[in-house]
Amino acid sequence: MTARAILRLPLANIAVGERVGFYHADHAARLGASMAAEGQHDPIHVRRNGNRAALAWTLVAGLHRLRGAELAGLSAIDAIQIADSSTAAVELRRLELSENIDHRELRPIERAIFLNELAKIAEAEQYGDRAGESRQTRGARARWNADAFPHDATATIAVASKWDAIAAERAGISERSLRHYRVIYRRIAEPFLDLAEALNTHRLGEQLTNMAKIASIVGEDGRRQVIEIILADPDFASVDAAMVQLGISTSKATRTEAVEANAFYQRFFMNWDRLDLRRKRLATVELVKSMTPGMKAELRRLLDEEAQR
Repeated sequence: MTARAILRLPLANIAVGERVGFYHADHAARLGASMAAEGQHDPIHVRRNGNRAALAWTLVAGLHRLRGAELAGLSAIDAIQIADSSTAAVELRRLELSENIDHRELRPIERAIFLNELAKIAEAEQYGDRAGESRQTRGARARWNADAFPHDATATIAVASKWDAIAAERAGISERSLRHYRVIYRRIAEPFLDLAEALNTHRLGEQLTNMAKIASIVGEDGRRQVIEIILADPDFASVDAAMVQLGISTSKATRTEAVEANAFYQRFFMNWDRLDLRRKRLATVELVKSMTPGMKAELRRLLDEEAQR
């Protein structure tokens, strides 16, 4: 791999291949407007192509910056060369995933897509053509190897699978978190390609707990119907409400959480009423600071409605 260098490249000389995740046109437009007004602060990452390639460069990471520059009418963009024509495709994909996981604020579904791809790369690195085998198959092979070749200390069930630990370490999360995100991928993102992007942008798609609830529903038909009910209303109340509407029973744990949440709300508002106006103002500032972007958007909407009354 060549040494990194910041270059000014014509947009027309950069090829874009298949990408992981969703393309957010509004995000690209905001980045483009910022780049046009203030200059580019964060270079894209590119690979230098071989002499026979149609274009001299291929994008590795930074699709939204690249598209934003195009939307803003820019002709060139700052880039860092991080690879060349000899870099393996799997390494390029790993670099793309790492860049997005480390530097973008991803909602749960899109994060699940990136983490699943990262896990697939780690698995392929360990198992090659046998990637995708079940743990039972790998465990059986490890036991057979341990019996047939007792001198081979590595052929044990304990080392039958290390790729998930490797993938989790690369992503900077626990193995348990990685497994949870992969469940969301397998139960939402993968089977519902026609709905996943819209659900990702829905206000309920902002919360990991909401996606985990949908993923916990048994049967694809039930999950699809819940998602369709939610997407029919941008302000739909909750996943639980959609499940109730369909007659899907919530778990005992969910009912317990609801009772505990209701008790918490009661205590919160009782304590709130005890505060004087000055302390309420101070508390309001801290509450707003702790809100997610989706919560702030919902607060703005409610304030606008209140002002129009």
